[in-house]
Amino acid sequence: MNTTFYRRLSFLVNLATVTVLVNGLSAQSEPIAPSRFTKVPTPGTSVTKAAALASQPAESASVTSTSSRVSQATEPSPGTPAPTTPIPTISFTDLDHNHWAYPFIQALASSNVLAGFPDGTFRPDQPVSRAEFAAMLQKAINPNPVRQLSPSGFADVPADYWAATAITAAYESRFMDGYPNNTFQPAQKILKVEAITALANGLSLTVSEPAANIVSTYYVDTTQIPTYALAPVAAATQANVVVNYPDVRTLNPQAPLIRAEAAAHLYQALVRLGRAQPLPVNVAAASYVVGGAGAVSQTPTTTPEETAPTPDFQPGRATRGVSSYLGVAANFGLTGDSTLGEDIEVAVISKIGLLNFLSVRPTVLIGGDPVVLIPITYDFNVLIPEVLGKTFSIAPYAGAGIGIETDDDTSVGFLLTAGIDVPLGRQFTATAAVNALFGDNADVGVLVGVGYNFTGF
Repeated sequence: MNTTFYRRLSFLVNLATVTVLVNGLSAQSEPIAPSRFTKVPTPGTSVTKAAALASQPAESASVTSTSSRVSQATEPSPGTPAPTTPIPTISFTDLDHNHWAYPFIQALASSNVLAGFPDGTFRPDQPVSRAEFAAMLQKAINPNPVRQLSPSGFADVPADYWAATAITAAYESRFMDGYPNNTFQPAQKILKVEAITALANGLSLTVSEPAANIVSTYYVDTTQIPTYALAPVAAATQANVVVNYPDVRTLNPQAPLIRAEAAAHLYQALVRLGRAQPLPVNVAAASYVVGGAGAVSQTPTTTPEETAPTPDFQPGRATRGVSSYLGVAANFGLTGDSTLGEDIEVAVISKIGLLNFLSVRPTVLIGGDPVVLIPITYDFNVLIPEVLGKTFSIAPYAGAGIGIETDDDTSVGFLLTAGIDVPLGRQFTATAAVNALFGDNADVGVLVGVGYNFTGF
């Protein structure tokens, strides 16, 4: 009995041991829940792909997750305006926001196109040399070459000259030219008309009508524009590249270009190229842009329409670009019995501009019986004929008025007049006219003289 009891007890112990071992093996064979860093193959993934996923470092998933969170965090929510980077404000000790060219200068300085001097100044009224303007062109426009400078370069620009690269770029892009003796004259002050011509040539600007018509419409000092620059100035005018301060109608083409003007013209050139926005019309500086800021399309692919300034009454103004004047003349009588038609007499002549196209021209013929002529004339656009290879400006005019004969029996007659003004420079204008006075008799005389120019009263 004891033997049988022990056998049964041994069987139960062995059975319990086997059960425990089986349960332990089953527990060890259960899968371990994956952590968030463990790559788990999706259903249907082959053993090879699963092994490859398992071999990747767990950090890659973390980085991806982090990138996603950062993207989500920085993406603006719907309706939230995207953040903008503020444009830095550059300060100069000699320039404040009241300066007429401040918007132009500030925009270019903030874009690192123009810089000031080490002492913190900008020196807006300092003249610009040809080398400096070339450097400004390179910095602002960075033009593409369309021709090549000879290997020897300009005779007065050494290879180690500070602006040698900029001068080469300005020449090869047709913005600037040298002189016939193969010099560039880098230290020479550049005139305003030369800078405008450079911009017009480099930007390939063209005119849509005769250049003389354009410049005589917009400027009161047309006669100061050199013949070679008429077309470029007209083209730049139509493209809204020209900036005039303080009077938008006065070009001052022969004055040296100053740094403030250089900034204004370069900014307008960038507007023309589509690299800058036109100044808002409510900004004071916009009123100095010839043609009006924003009033004309300034895209480089179209020719802007001309917006002519509204004629305004201003006695003593220039008309069609020819100044008012006061001078002396000789009258050559052709027919008649008055001082106008008899002999040769001295006369005091004048032209007083009223509107852009209208003048009054009081004239007094001094003789035995003085004759006073008061015609009102329509002043035509300036013509630029060529004679013997030379070009010059002629401004025709024609009109009517009254003539007063101051003899024993003072009489008033009807006057017809026609003539031409020929600008002789900034200070003088030559004139010639035919006057026909119809009173008691018909008197005709030819007047030839010269006047001293003046502007306004």
